[in-house]
Amino acid sequence: MRLVVSNAPTGPATPSLDNALVALAGGDATDPKPELDDYKGDLDLHNDQLPELFGQGRGLKAMESVDQVSLLLAPDQAHPNTSESDRESIGSFLVTSCEQLKDRFAVLSADRDFFKKVESGKARPPFDTTYAGFYYPWIKVYDPYSRDDVPLPPSGHVAGLMARTDIEQGVHKAPANAIVIGAKGLQLPITKEDQALLNPAGINCIRDFRADGRGLRLWGARTMTSDPEWKYIDRVRPAQPDRPADVQAALRAHARRVPAEAVVRAPGGRGGGPRVGQREGSGDRRDGRRRRAEEQAQAGVAEPREGAQGGDRQPPGEGTPRRPASWRRRRWPSSTTRR
Repeated sequence: MRLVVSNAPTGPATPSLDNALVALAGGDATDPKPELDDYKGDLDLHNDQLPELFGQGRGLKAMESVDQVSLLLAPDQAHPNTSESDRESIGSFLVTSCEQLKDRFAVLSADRDFFKKVESGKARPPFDTTYAGFYYPWIKVYDPYSRDDVPLPPSGHVAGLMARTDIEQGVHKAPANAIVIGAKGLQLPITKEDQALLNPAGINCIRDFRADGRGLRLWGARTMTSDPEWKYIDRVRPAQPDRPADVQAALRAHARRVPAEAVVRAPGGRGGGPRVGQREGSGDRRDGRRRRAEEQAQAGVAEPREGAQGGDRQPPGEGTPRRPASWRRRRWPSSTTRR
């Protein structure tokens, strides 16, 4: 459907809500709704009859060439007028695009009847992936046209929250414990017991803290994966490979509260990349053993070596002074020894 914004009405401005609304005209009610092929898109640059995105085609296929895209979502992925199979296919298109490019993140919404799965104890994210987040429940927003609160999928507001967090604090900050701006209410309240069951399953909930004066807040920042190493969004997004290795290291260091000057490129590391949290002059373990041996050689003390019999220590070689008594290992009482 193609819509054209008409000119605003002329005349003196009045503080009326009706004058704040701009009517849309030029649409054709006979235009078909988007099909699955429209979401997948193509790179047909020679068909002048098709609307193109930046001259690069249509749909998700066209967005693959836009490097500035960092978040993906589709409102029809949870629209009640979309069939269940089409909703699953649209979500699959978003997740597949993010997994192939590895430089963007998908925001998926639960459908309006997802609470039935919650009540039955069968609530699970629809996919197992590190490149998408799943959000529940629907939120209520004010519709100025009907002058009433209407329910909407949360993906649009969550994407705005994540973009705001990226701008104000960076991708290393978890997009959670933040107010969902524009939300007036929830489809149904989320209790602490619901949160304890849904959050470990990878379902990010929006909770109502207005009784405490804290508003409606997004209360979860988990991906949809079952891999415990990548279950948090703030761990996945800074590691996306579209950023240079030094930038990735700096982001991870900031997330771990390591000073930026502590991030150095250490030779001999895996892949030769920067090691996060490794301070200047620390080197790897081999350099540490070499430096320790040099210090002990200057002090005239030999480091005992491990024998062939699994940890047996051999006496120092002939002519090498033994360690002083103060260097002997102190025998600490075991944890079962009573004092």
